[in-house]
Amino acid sequence: MRVGPDDILDFWFSDRARERWFASDAAFDASVRRLFAPLCFDLDRAPSVDGHPWLDGPEGALALIVACDQFTRNVWRGTPMAFALDTKARAAALHSLDSGYDWVFENEARSLFYMPFMHAESMEAQDLCVALCETRLGEEVSTTRHARAHRDLIARFGRFPHRNAILGRESTPEESEFLRSGGYAPGAKRQAKTSS
Repeated sequence: MRVGPDDILDFWFSDRARERWFASDAAFDASVRRLFAPLCFDLDRAPSVDGHPWLDGPEGALALIVACDQFTRNVWRGTPMAFALDTKARAAALHSLDSGYDWVFENEARSLFYMPFMHAESMEAQDLCVALCETRLGEEVSTTRHARAHRDLIARFGRFPHRNAILGRESTPEESEFLRSGGYAPGAKRQAKTSS
């Protein structure tokens, strides 16, 4: 089956998927792999997303960002490949911002255009994310609070300490203590709610 933007958006914005955003759920990860792993592999093999046909409109651009920035974390959870398409996600997000695509959507979907910057180990990208969230989502929404927390980690450590083990990086003593003490670790996903 050839996957299109509507398939991605219908899936990602379904009630079942929404409950599992930013959560660790093996069954949900398996669903994403079954439906979208071939697309993720195709996007990984592509040299870039420049000129990708989905970038011609807001829905397609959002679907491309979800695939590059969210699906990868489900398909390849716990491996370095989980971050393999982050650069492409940021490129799609920058194109979308230049095109004004984020303004087409309400906050819940709009926030996904800013996530690729939140996931970057770069102060420039983190500052952009916080500015976008504050001005386009609101100062006190959950996404903005998480954007500030991500930026604080990059300002403090220059990287996300919770990725060190996955990426084979040695943690500094300060990072090790931070992780041991239960410091903010956006990659340590909460368990999904089970329905009764």
